[in-house]
Amino acid sequence: MSTETEKARVRMINRILHLDAEDDEEREPKKNYGGNTRIPFGLCKRYGIDLPEGASPKDAWDALEGKGIKAQEVFRHLKETGSVKDFKPKEKAVAPKDNNKEPHNSDKSNDIVFINTARATSKDVEKKKYVNPREKQFGKYNQYSLNKIRDLVTRGQKYAAEGKTYEELLYGGKLNDLSFDAQMMMCLGLEYPKWDVPEIKTYYRIGEPSIDTYGGTYHNSYNSMENRPEKGISVATPEWLDGTFFDTTDKNITRRGVWEIKGIELPTHGGDDEPLIIPMDWARRTNIKTHSGLKQKLVSAKKGGGAT
Repeated sequence: MSTETEKARVRMINRILHLDAEDDEEREPKKNYGGNTRIPFGLCKRYGIDLPEGASPKDAWDALEGKGIKAQEVFRHLKETGSVKDFKPKEKAVAPKDNNKEPHNSDKSNDIVFINTARATSKDVEKKKYVNPREKQFGKYNQYSLNKIRDLVTRGQKYAAEGKTYEELLYGGKLNDLSFDAQMMMCLGLEYPKWDVPEIKTYYRIGEPSIDTYGGTYHNSYNSMENRPEKGISVATPEWLDGTFFDTTDKNITRRGVWEIKGIELPTHGGDDEPLIIPMDWARRTNIKTHSGLKQKLVSAKKGGGAT
């Protein structure tokens, strides 16, 4: 990997985790992996797939998918390695191992059926009669297991105790065994050396988080006031619900829905002082449609220890 590529990765991770100061002169434009239209045409050429004259990128992706090459796998590989030169399609979808993400909630039972999210209840979920439609679209949520996250954070905390910086670790070759996303998790340990990663809990928020269709995850929430991404997904509390500038009217709640999501609470807060979490699964839309209904659920969950 070239020095310039390494520097770009350092700046990207540091900006996401807010470990560096603003530096507009050196800042590179954000990569939009989903907008690179040359990739599908290049892959078609590599695998001998002929396209009609004037074919669109969508046509190229459709042709690739017919050969078992999925856009989601291609862009996930690009996100982790920065290139598709060494990409090889998988003959069969297999859960990634070792340093790659693996679903913490894998379920191999064959009796799961899909039902409408609007009618899904907690009992449906417990009885395994419900699978989130997002899972049908994108597969299991692409997140590390709780133990893996704890291991990565602990590793970062050990580096912090040694006085190491991310740049020293990266340039010194100490992180060669970690993917980009694993390094981001490790950096949480660098930034929060005393953080004890908590258990997974259930939280609630208004609206489903934005989906990273190529990564099989959610994007972090965005702080519009400060024009930057948050460090995790924003979730609601009774205090936030009563004090936020966010639209919490019944009309908006009905339109966007109240979503239940499992996650790990981060040791920091969002722009409205709301909790931030690392999501561990796809969110589920609930039947809640009003401000009072959401507040009642949040108060109940807080008393029961189910959410912060």
